[in-house]
Amino acid sequence: VAEMLVQSHTGYIELLPAISKAWNTGAVNGLKARGNYEMDMKWTKGRVTSLLIKSNTKKQANIYCNGKLQTVATNTQLLF
Repeated sequence: VAEMLVQSHTGYIELLPAISKAWNTGAVNGLKARGNYEMDMKWTKGRVTSLLIKSNTKKQANIYCNGKLQTVATNTQLLF
């Protein structure tokens, strides 16, 4: 189930790569990704609306979110 929400084996963190239509809207807290990242995320209509990526060791994370690859600051609440 976690792999439906987050994948991180390609060198960046991909959010909602295989989300089910039955889970069109939802939220998750404490999901882990490679690189010592922990995420809290909310989504609506299959698109991420809120994201917090936490890390004690890294200041940035590369994410693929809502069709766009971007570098974001860790430990900061992001709204899309």
